[in-house]
Amino acid sequence: MFSIGEFARLGTVSVRTLRHYDEIGLLCPARVDPDTGYRSYSAAQLGQLNRIVALKELGLSLPQVRLLLAGITLDELRGMLMLRRAQLEQELQAYQSQLLGVEARLSYIEREGTMPADDIIADVDEQVFEIQLPVKRKSDGAS
Repeated sequence: MFSIGEFARLGTVSVRTLRHYDEIGLLCPARVDPDTGYRSYSAAQLGQLNRIVALKELGLSLPQVRLLLAGITLDELRGMLMLRRAQLEQELQAYQSQLLGVEARLSYIEREGTMPADDIIADVDEQVFEIQLPVKRKSDGAS
């Protein structure tokens, strides 16, 4: 048996995380001392903790992880992962849009040698859009 601190180190999580997992019923200790309340974990539970950590790294929520550990069908797992993929794609598009805005501002600074004022930031974004249009038209076959 491992103390909560030892188990946390082995599983590369915090003691606070293990306490939270216990509170929500995701990963309960193998034994809790009735007098002290100290939690002890078995070596066999390390595999379950590793699965939880791996699923969290994929971006799944704790309720989704609980479903997976409780045993869901392959189709349900596929659906969860497809939903997560869609969420990540949406986040990626948002980051790409932000990146375009940063690049537009950098371009303005390089071209004008000053910081863009708030009233011209919209113009800079429009210029980036206008710069991209001819590329899109050209790839569509328009001249």
